[in-house]
Amino acid sequence: MNCVLKQANDHCKWADYSYICVPVNALKNQSRDFMRELFASNIGLIVANENSFFEVLKASYNTFKNGKDKNIRSIVSQKILDIENTQQKLI
Repeated sequence: MNCVLKQANDHCKWADYSYICVPVNALKNQSRDFMRELFASNIGLIVANENSFFEVLKASYNTFKNGKDKNIRSIVSQKILDIENTQQKLI
């Protein structure tokens, strides 16, 4: 579960919300520290079985506080604007 937690934390750099989705039986062997880390990182948790999904912990909106990287969004936004401007010039 550490890998999925690391990945969800990484997604917080650019995503508005970050969730982990795991099979319901995957939580049986997890410590309370895992849930505390999710809560502290504002990462949501969804569990699934064969028939449905259930939101256990709601993710919080990711802001740029606490060292979150706004630079990634700025770069992507600028590239999109550059592409749109280039396309407009071709029309």
